[in-house]
Amino acid sequence: MTKASDAAKLEAFTRLRAWIKPGDTVHTSLDNVSSSGMSRTLRVLLIRSTDGEPMIFHPNHAVSTLLGYRRAKHGDGFVVGGCGQDMGFHVVHSLGYALFGKEASEGTGKEANALRKAIGAVTKSYLTQGGAEMPDYRKPGREWFGAAGYALKHLWL
Repeated sequence: MTKASDAAKLEAFTRLRAWIKPGDTVHTSLDNVSSSGMSRTLRVLLIRSTDGEPMIFHPNHAVSTLLGYRRAKHGDGFVVGGCGQDMGFHVVHSLGYALFGKEASEGTGKEANALRKAIGAVTKSYLTQGGAEMPDYRKPGREWFGAAGYALKHLWL
């Protein structure tokens, strides 16, 4: 994990919030696995369609800055430590928390309500598991923080 300045994290957060909305699919690509198997070099890609033409965004610098991952020595990716789980999903899940968690769980006003409503539409099965009632999107609460991690879809390339 690296430490970025607060200004750099805020800039990365602002850019990513403009590019990524709840329900979007975030693609990951595995570039390298260390010889010990304890770290991986990943890349994040956003695929959009404009006028029928696909556009691919590579927000790796912003993602690594926001989540505190160090940049890879070679290429556009970043290094994620650990093993024993799907590290691509882990990155996307962490990105959902970082982008939407605080505002969804603590925010008030129209923008926070709209965010909670969008997260609720995407994560309904998570929020209503075990027969729980769907929470009111007009009320902040801890359950919205948990749902924020699942607000993004993940696919490997």
